[in-house]
Amino acid sequence: MPFAKSRSEIPKEIESEWIEDIWKRIREHLEKKRAQILEDIVNYPPPIPACDQHYNYLLEQRVHISQELRRLNTLLQDRSASQDEFKLIDEFLTASAYIQDETEQDIRAACKGALSVAESR
Repeated sequence: MPFAKSRSEIPKEIESEWIEDIWKRIREHLEKKRAQILEDIVNYPPPIPACDQHYNYLLEQRVHISQELRRLNTLLQDRSASQDEFKLIDEFLTASAYIQDETEQDIRAACKGALSVAESR
């Protein structure tokens, strides 16, 4: 769900604080998910046969979450001052396989909250 206001309609100092907090939430969620996957792999009961589907699934998830974190890092490094940060967040959330349900709703609510604060000033 795209956000209603554009970046140019929000005061820079408010936008900067909210945006950094939102990106931090996204990173923390992905890092937590990665740690959870790694813990599941480390604690997987031996012996592990090569055909163990669940273990292989965990290994695939480890690769995918690492790719998602790299995508996030690349996006944050390559973003420019002229880009609409709320649109970038929206696109990242939409494409993410690991940010869903309640977490996605919380992040989208934070974006809407930032826009509401900007409107009231």
